[in-house]
Amino acid sequence: MAIITGTLNQDTLEGLAEDDIIQGLDGDDVIRGLEGDDIIQGNQGDDKLFGGEGDDVIQGNEGNDHIEGNSGNDILQGGAGNDFFIDTQGTNYFDGGEGYDTVSLYGLNSGIQLNLAQESGSYLNEEGQQITQTFLGIERVNATIHNDHLTGNQEDNTFYGYEGDDTYFGGAGNDTFVDTQGTNYFDGGEGYDSVNLHGFNSGIQLNLAQESGSYIDGEGQQITQTFLSIERVHATIHDDNLTGNQENNDFYGYEGDDSYFGGAGNDTFVDYQGTNYFDGGEDYDTVSLYGLNSGIQLNLAQESGSYLNEEGQQITQTFLSIERIHATIHDDNLTGNQENNDFYGYEGDDSYFGGAGNDTFVDYQGTNYFDGGEDYDTVSLYGLNSGIQLNLAQESGSYLNEEGQQITQTFLSIERIHATIHDDNLTGNQENNDFYGYEGDDSYFGG
Repeated sequence: MAIITGTLNQDTLEGLAEDDIIQGLDGDDVIRGLEGDDIIQGNQGDDKLFGGEGDDVIQGNEGNDHIEGNSGNDILQGGAGNDFFIDTQGTNYFDGGEGYDTVSLYGLNSGIQLNLAQESGSYLNEEGQQITQTFLGIERVNATIHNDHLTGNQEDNTFYGYEGDDTYFGGAGNDTFVDTQGTNYFDGGEGYDSVNLHGFNSGIQLNLAQESGSYIDGEGQQITQTFLSIERVHATIHDDNLTGNQENNDFYGYEGDDSYFGGAGNDTFVDYQGTNYFDGGEDYDTVSLYGLNSGIQLNLAQESGSYLNEEGQQITQTFLSIERIHATIHDDNLTGNQENNDFYGYEGDDSYFGGAGNDTFVDYQGTNYFDGGEDYDTVSLYGLNSGIQLNLAQESGSYLNEEGQQITQTFLSIERIHATIHDDNLTGNQENNDFYGYEGDDSYFGG
C-alpha cells in the first residue's frame, strides 16, 4: 500500500495501481486514485478528488470540494463546505456533512427513486439489478435523463429533473424544482416552493388554483403537468399564461408576451420584455419592471403603461388591480390609482403622481418630481448618498450626487419624509408632517 502525502501548497497527486492512502493537506489540491481501493483525503482547501476504479473512501473535509467516485462501491464524504459529488455506478454512500451539498446522478442508466428524508435511493443498473445508495446531509440533487421520483427532507432542497417524466415531492422547507421536459408532477409540500420551467421549448398555460399546466413539446404534442402546493414559478422565454392560487405567488416571465392573473394573495409579477398583461386580482399586488431597457410611462388609474423596446418600438402593457410598482433604472413617469400605491424608482429622473390613496415613493437618485395628490403621502430618500436640504412648504429639496453636483427635486402634496443616513435639514409645510432622520446630525423645522 502506497502512502502519498501532499504539501501545504496546491498539489496534484496521483495514486498507483494498488490500494493507496493519499492526503492533500492544505491548498486546493487535485488528487486521482486510479486503480485499487483508495483512501483519499483532501483536508484543507477547495479540492478536486477522483476515486478511479475500486471501492474508494474519499473525504473532502474542509472547503468546497468536488468529489467523483467513478466505478466501485464508494464512500464519499464532504465534511464542511458546499460540496459536489458525482458518481454514476455502484452502491455508493454520500455524506454531505455541513453546508449545502449536491449529488449529481445525471449519468445513471435508469431513473432513480430517491427519498432524502429516508436518506436512501435506488436505481437499476445495466444488468437490471436494483442498486441502493445512501444520502446523508444532501440538499441538492441533479437527477437523471430518465423517469425520476424525488422526495426532499426538512431542508430547502433543489431538484433538477432534466428529461423524463419526473415526480417531485418537496416535503418541509422552501424547495425548488427545475425541469425542462416531460409529463411532470410537482408537489411542493410545506414551505414556499418554486418550479423553474425556463428551459421549455414553448410557453406554458399554467393555473396554480387548478393545480395544472400544459405546454407543447418538440413534436407538437400537448403535455400536461401537475402543480400542487407551488407558490413561485419561473416561466419560459416564450408566451406564458400564468394564474395564481390563494397563496402569495411570485411569477417570473422573462421574454415573450405574457399574461398574469394573480387571484387571491399578495402576488408579485417580474417581467422585463414583451406586450404583457398583468391582473393582480385580490389583495396587494406588485409588478417589477426593473429590467426594462427603457423607462416606462405608467398610469395605474388608466390601467396602462408603455415603454420602448430595443428596436425603438413602443410596447404597451396592461395593469389591472396593481398596487405596487418596481420601475426601471431609466426615466420613469408613474401615476397611481385610488389605492395606497408604492412606487420604487431607482436610477433615472423620475416623475411620481400619487392620485388618491396614501402613497409611498422610494427613490435615491436623479432629478425627481413627487406629487402625492390626495391623502397622506410619503417619500423615502433613505438611499441618497448625501444629506438633503428639504422644504415642503417651498415644495423643493436638494442634495449632492456622487459627482458633487447639486440635484434639485420637487415635492408637492407630500406629508411624510424618510430622509437619509447623512446630515439632513428638513422643513415641513402646513400639514401634519412626519420626518424620519436616521443617522447624521439632522435639523427639523415643523412649520
